[in-house]
Amino acid sequence: RAVGGFGWTTEWAGDTAGSARGRQLKLYDASAGKRDYRMEFSGRIHVKSLGWVFRHTDSRNYYLMKLEVLRPGRFPVVKLIRYAVVNGEESEHRQITLPFGVQVDTLYKVALDVKGQRFTASIQDKVVDLWIDGALKSGAAGFFHDRGEEGTIQAVRITMGGG
Repeated sequence: RAVGGFGWTTEWAGDTAGSARGRQLKLYDASAGKRDYRMEFSGRIHVKSLGWVFRHTDSRNYYLMKLEVLRPGRFPVVKLIRYAVVNGEESEHRQITLPFGVQVDTLYKVALDVKGQRFTASIQDKVVDLWIDGALKSGAAGFFHDRGEEGTIQAVRITMGGG
């Protein structure tokens, strides 16, 4: 959890499902209220998952994505999961098994492009998910973990577009 310190705010989820899971959010202050940005980082899964949050407007309205270990082992099966929390209600989880193999100690290279209603997620420089959603118009980027999940974030870069 190498993210923190100056320029970052930590808060707890305000939605029922997130609160029940003990969801903690770490938000990049300079991205608050922004509409378009590119979020890039590297990270490792230590326990179960590695998660990030975007278009966070408050503790009851945000989008989430995470890489989660579906089947552990030396060559784990990992899925990308995304969903929204809007007005405190969690949407259906969209799950995509990574279309390439990884090892237990993989350093994941993640990029997320947020532009208007269009979102593109890349893992290891390969586009893994592309979708359109207009529920949340702007908001902060950052990271999250639920109770019992742990990842390490490295080399974070968030490049802002329009505001």
